[in-house]
Amino acid sequence: MVHGSTSLTTKLLLPIIAPSPIVTFGWMTQLDPTKAQAIVEEVGTDLRTIEEKYVRPLARSIIRDEFNRLSSSEFYADDKRFEAASKAKLILEEALEPLGIKIGSVEPQDYHFKDAEYQKAIDNAKNAG
Repeated sequence: MVHGSTSLTTKLLLPIIAPSPIVTFGWMTQLDPTKAQAIVEEVGTDLRTIEEKYVRPLARSIIRDEFNRLSSSEFYADDKRFEAASKAKLILEEALEPLGIKIGSVEPQDYHFKDAEYQKAIDNAKNAG
């Protein structure tokens, strides 16, 4: 039996590659109580626990894999960034749907580079083009 809400919005701060942008991703997780018996028995009875112990680590891995395929210049191209997010969402859906977990859109919400000089060079190149 699932306790509490069956819907949860999550944000994840994730470094992608070196010199890695630090990216904040957001997604919504929904639990279908009619399909979720196995995950509830194995992981926890509330969505927050399932999210922390199962969904978040899987999402971190899949998102990192998809975004690591982008070069720095591709990362700054909106269409490439959203294409990578769409691929990550599809992979997450395939892995989680049989467990009764549904993922809303995976969205890169904010990004920056830790190295201020590198960030400035990227911003200048982007603005020049």
